[in-house]
Amino acid sequence: MDAEGTAFFTGLRRVVLMAAEAAVFFVAMSETPELIVLKWKGMRVTGIVAAVVCAFALRGQSVPAPGVAAGQELAREIERVREMVAAGVAAPSSLRRLEAQRDDLRDEALLRETLYGQLAVEDLSPEQADEMVGAATRRVDRRRGALEEARARVEAGAASRLSLTPFLEDLDRTKRALDEAESRARLLKEISEIARREAEFEQASGETPLVPYGPLPVAEKYEGAGELLPAQWRETVLRFEAKFGRGLPVSAKGETAFHKALGYDHRGRVDVAIDPDSEPGQWLRRHLESLRVPYFLFRAAVPGKASAAHIHIGPPSLRLRRAD
Repeated sequence: MDAEGTAFFTGLRRVVLMAAEAAVFFVAMSETPELIVLKWKGMRVTGIVAAVVCAFALRGQSVPAPGVAAGQELAREIERVREMVAAGVAAPSSLRRLEAQRDDLRDEALLRETLYGQLAVEDLSPEQADEMVGAATRRVDRRRGALEEARARVEAGAASRLSLTPFLEDLDRTKRALDEAESRARLLKEISEIARREAEFEQASGETPLVPYGPLPVAEKYEGAGELLPAQWRETVLRFEAKFGRGLPVSAKGETAFHKALGYDHRGRVDVAIDPDSEPGQWLRRHLESLRVPYFLFRAAVPGKASAAHIHIGPPSLRLRRAD
């Protein structure tokens, strides 16, 4: 909440305390046309709550600005309005709206950490990915509900059609955030599939099966004779970009929260989401072989589907010990 908003609330509360023996409060609740009559019950706290709720309506604020302070302020208002509802001087719908605003702030904070923050996708745990998509979905559902309420007011003649614009724009923003969250979750699922295929390859005995669309094994291993040094990695990235005009599609580099959650040591390893039989994939394989760097390649199990097709640079990802 900004300094202007804080001063506004402080001044308004003082006015209400001075006029605590007034008989009736009229409060126009935000985003609804209903008028709630707050009858005096001989409680000063009721007057304070009425003023705060009124302030939200008068200033046109339905959700405070994101942040810890806003969340704390909103939590206090929820407790106060809950007392008012219990005393029968406020409508339960006002409490539900405030609780929805609180939940929305929590979901927004979660998205700031997992979707908009500096947390790389491979550093997300499976649980965080699920929470991220869940938070984005809930925010879309709330905007849809708000839009339906706004449309009902328009159809009832209580508002103009122009009043729907901010609701539509807000819904569009949350939908885009949901698309981004789902895209991140899909990438994380692909990393999971990559790790699973590597583990199956290491544990398999006998001959490696062939892909169903040609006489090629689903996985191959190049033993090499060393490891990829940092200077060699930088050279690999730069040469790939110079040759193909795009960045090397790295899906996981080094130790990640996701690999640790699966129980694998991915330190000193790199997964590149690339078809090993494509021109860029063949170039990368030849380059690694020239450096004598070990790698594994994994072909798509279904023709035309690139999911989990990749090149794993470095030794296999070992199982973590409990001490790790």
